[in-house]
Amino acid sequence: MILDDFTVSVMAGLVGVVAGVLFIAETLIRRDQGAGRVWAFAYLCGMSTTISYIIWSAGGESFAVIAAGNALFSFTTGFLWLGARRFNDRAMLWPGVFVLTVGAVVAGAVLIEGPNGGYWAGAVALFAALAIFATAACVETLRTPMVRSASAWSLSLIFAVEAVYFFARIVVYLGWGMQSTFFQTYFGSVMTSVVVVTLTIIGLVVTSVLRAAQMQVRGYAWLSADGVASDGILLGPTFVGAMRDIAERAGWRSELISVISIRVDDVAEISRAFGGDLGSDLINVTRQGVRRFAPSTSVVGEDGDAGLLICARPDTAAEARRYAATVYRGLLDAFSAVAPDVMPIVGVGVALSSDVGYDTRGMIRAARDAARRAATSVEASVLFAPPAHASFTAE
Repeated sequence: MILDDFTVSVMAGLVGVVAGVLFIAETLIRRDQGAGRVWAFAYLCGMSTTISYIIWSAGGESFAVIAAGNALFSFTTGFLWLGARRFNDRAMLWPGVFVLTVGAVVAGAVLIEGPNGGYWAGAVALFAALAIFATAACVETLRTPMVRSASAWSLSLIFAVEAVYFFARIVVYLGWGMQSTFFQTYFGSVMTSVVVVTLTIIGLVVTSVLRAAQMQVRGYAWLSADGVASDGILLGPTFVGAMRDIAERAGWRSELISVISIRVDDVAEISRAFGGDLGSDLINVTRQGVRRFAPSTSVVGEDGDAGLLICARPDTAAEARRYAATVYRGLLDAFSAVAPDVMPIVGVGVALSSDVGYDTRGMIRAARDAARRAATSVEASVLFAPPAHASFTAE
């Protein structure tokens, strides 16, 4: 059986649309606030891509349809990469700008060639964008914490195959031309559609598994649009907004504020080794313990999927140290009561406005860094973020 380009486009489009609808529907139902939301946008771009190409294959004359389809195709892989970065709790702003810029370049390449470029207008720019984004996504899926999940290895393999395929497609396209038998047989529309369909199906399964695992770890629905979880802990952006207001008012009076970062990084490993119930118990204990042992006038919020933040207003640095030590010892006692034979590694870091200033993001970054150091330190239970050009102080 010989399949024409239109039939193949419809088949690939049907798979893409079904996959996208399923993932987006699950994202809405689960109210996913993390990587799943970014991946859902990637699948939405994929759905729009197939619609654009089907319109062209059905006889659309406007080369602008190809420009839109190519840009959306690059966005699909680009946002899959951004979703992996979100999963790993890494910066999103400049990578997001990079994805949008590359998409604009891909669309511009088609517009520059104009109507005479036909179906393959801007092909090299598109292939290069897909190869670059797939390579970046492959590397990102091998970073911590995503790499700790066995499913992430499958996703990494998918992106590696995509990167190799489109790099090879560039070479063959430039070396033999799009009319060559070799290109049409192994890198033409039919073969590319088969590759895309295969990767889409596998990618849908893997990203769904990863999102479900991440949601299981989070496991808290929001009561309202105010960003407060069912146990009273603020959503990350809500916490940042509240702390920004506190820091601004404290800065006017030169009052001391502190940020305490609590990291419990090995809950996922414990869940895999001893069962999901124990992992959920440890998460509950962590959240309840921090709320219980934090100062009553403090603000507590989420910090990604593996940490919590406390914004408090101690009178002195010594009082801030007591706050952090109280939370640390309280969590250890709570963990011992729930799982005496399994003790998670806890890192507690403190950043003071007197050391790092009143910049909200700067204080949070400094506290996170101190908590990471504390988690790997055998000599200190709590670490303070230092002033510029100073060393860490420990308790």
